[in-house]
Amino acid sequence: MDQKIVFNSSIGQIDTTSDLPITDTIRQHTGWAKNTALVDNYRRMVDQCFRKCITSFGEPELSKAESSCIDRCTQKYSETAAIVDERSRETTKANEEQAALMQKQWEGLRGGVPPGASQPIPQDYFDKKDGESKERKGLGY
Repeated sequence: MDQKIVFNSSIGQIDTTSDLPITDTIRQHTGWAKNTALVDNYRRMVDQCFRKCITSFGEPELSKAESSCIDRCTQKYSETAAIVDERSRETTKANEEQAALMQKQWEGLRGGVPPGASQPIPQDYFDKKDGESKERKGLGY
């Protein structure tokens, strides 16, 4: 049975009494985080472009210069955000691939034969207490 948790976004804690499986909770939290990031990014864009383009409040309507400035500013901001997002996805993918490789290598060591070794690593090697040396156990790894 899946362990069940819920991430309480308002206080940043995990509730282990929920009926949602961990994978659903992670998806839910990821969706919430993406939405929050989008809203925050939009808020920053509006703030930046407003500060840059709106110079006076003499008229109730935007001037042509202000309107043009806002169009250019929001376009540039959106393009830059898309580039950053793409690079972030590439980095995340590379990190996930590296983590998967490391996990596979670790699983190969547990009870397996490490590269260059003639015998498997005994299970109790992984269960040793802090400070207990490998040499004391006579394992030599």
